[in-house]
Amino acid sequence: MAKRFLTDINLTGNQLQNATLVGTTFEKLSADPITNLFEGRVYYNTVDDGLKVYDGTVWKSVGAITDVVAGTDIDVSVVDGVATVSLEAEISSGTTGNAATATKLATARAIQLSGDVTGTADFDGTQAINISTTIAANSVNLGTDTTGDYVAGVSASDGIAATGTGESASVALTNTDKGSSQNIFKNVSDGTTSVVADSNNDTLTISAGTGISVTASPSTDTLEIANTGVTAIAGTTNQVEVSSSTGSVTLSLPNAVIFPGSVTLNADPTQPLHAATKQYVDGAVSGLDWHPAVNLFADTNVNLTGSTNTLVIDGHAPLDDTDDGYRVLLTGQSTSSENGIYEYLDNGSTYTLTRPEDADVYTELVGSSVFVMEGTGYGTTSWVQSNHYISDFTGQNWVQFSGQGTYTEGNGLNLTGTVFSIDTTVTADLSTPQTLTNKTLTNPSVSGLYLLDNEIVIEGDPDTSETRLVFTNPTDDRTITFKDASGTVAFTGDITTAIDALSTTDIEEGTRLYFTDERAQDAVGLNITGSNSLAATYNDGTGNFTFDTTLATTSYMSKTSGLTVEIAAVETKLVADGFTKKVSANVGNAINTSFALTHGLATRDVQVQVYDSATYDTVECDVVRTDANTVTVSFSSVPTTDAYRVIIVG
Repeated sequence: MAKRFLTDINLTGNQLQNATLVGTTFEKLSADPITNLFEGRVYYNTVDDGLKVYDGTVWKSVGAITDVVAGTDIDVSVVDGVATVSLEAEISSGTTGNAATATKLATARAIQLSGDVTGTADFDGTQAINISTTIAANSVNLGTDTTGDYVAGVSASDGIAATGTGESASVALTNTDKGSSQNIFKNVSDGTTSVVADSNNDTLTISAGTGISVTASPSTDTLEIANTGVTAIAGTTNQVEVSSSTGSVTLSLPNAVIFPGSVTLNADPTQPLHAATKQYVDGAVSGLDWHPAVNLFADTNVNLTGSTNTLVIDGHAPLDDTDDGYRVLLTGQSTSSENGIYEYLDNGSTYTLTRPEDADVYTELVGSSVFVMEGTGYGTTSWVQSNHYISDFTGQNWVQFSGQGTYTEGNGLNLTGTVFSIDTTVTADLSTPQTLTNKTLTNPSVSGLYLLDNEIVIEGDPDTSETRLVFTNPTDDRTITFKDASGTVAFTGDITTAIDALSTTDIEEGTRLYFTDERAQDAVGLNITGSNSLAATYNDGTGNFTFDTTLATTSYMSKTSGLTVEIAAVETKLVADGFTKKVSANVGNAINTSFALTHGLATRDVQVQVYDSATYDTVECDVVRTDANTVTVSFSSVPTTDAYRVIIVG
């Protein structure tokens, strides 16, 4: 990749030697550039093998005239690189070729036509040629561009006869099928679509339809269209009445209608005289606003559009085109305004969920109730939207108020429908031995032994006599162990007094020494020592330990308020020892061409590199080490915002 220079290159009078055109001043191209044009741009044209320069408007070839050769009757002079070409006063060249000044031929010439067309005219160049022609009799074949009353031949088609040919002939066309006066329909229409007879062999076919038959008789030239569908309609007493007259049949309900089975309505009533569904009546009684039942319920996020036509909700088989119109209730959308009632639509390879007419306005959901018909977890449950203060689809609060999910059996219980019973396979009585796990017992009592908070209480005889073992709110795990105990462990009188009365003579040491404060302090003190970085001291008299951090003679750490690094001292040391430090920054603000960067390295001995922030190419620009803490970079044109990254190492 070519390196870009973002500022002028000053060779200060030095030569550019041993360089090709590409990579120095010029680039090689096979055609004139049409972008990034500016006055003075130069390139080498590999087709013309020459330099070209853009003058601000057009590309012009560049190069001095090296040689101009004069010809017969032409003078050439060159002065200061300018060549002048002129004609001599008298030209002696021959006139072979085009004559620019001749007005008349020396000898007139005849122009003649021969063959079936004849004619002659003289031409000497002084005027236009006008030839009068004569056509020989019966010598010209008439073509499509010839006018006149002449018909060479006429061709007939099926059902048409043609007569009359020759010069001044009259052509007659005759319909040989039906006669010239026969009236024939060309088009047949049903009022919307037309059948067009576009050839003599077209046949109009009348096809039978549902309940209609068509029979044709070639011998009698008849076409019979008959009814083969419903031929009779009978009514049912107290259900449907039938009356008929010529051409029509009337079906009506009697004044009193008896239905032999149950009647299912597909929607709740919306008008005063509409029939009411049971769910509508139940809802009205309970104060609920029932909507048509939904098929499925989802309390987790569901995509409203799918890249496939597969959608599974609550364990239901994937929805497809047979489930178009399936209603679903969504309550767990990640965007709460998407909650509500939807209908499923299979688009072939994708699906969409859209709000139905009864739930496409948020006010229709205030107090609304729906019944869920299907689903593994939520089938046969009922839900109500309980937030009466929603101002849009956001904030819906769907609450279950009936159905299989209303109650859940716990441990030791069975649930059948809405009836709870004890699970006899689980031990839950007072007499059978049982292991309790993760149970909290409040003030339990077992045969005279019971617990009170941090106390173990053993009742005596009589019950008013008690022995209490009290644990004062421990802050850590504690263990009481009787090692190798045999016989009876007895405490006489007050245990505190008894323990305080013990002395070293009362306790046999053997190999297990008893510990006094001094022994304990000595034992611990002997086992704690310091290190190169940590000093440890022990005061035997007070039993106190002191720990302190050990710092090197030359250290960049401070322990006045915890161990901290002395940043200034470290930086000073790094500079003194010659360690390099890097400072970097973006430059470019679409306004300025020069930018001063403060690096704070306290030296002009720094390296500066600039690269393009977008392509990461190293670029060249003007770099000035302004002072010991500042570097200034400059560009010939204004760079865009943060166009370049400047790295300073010193």
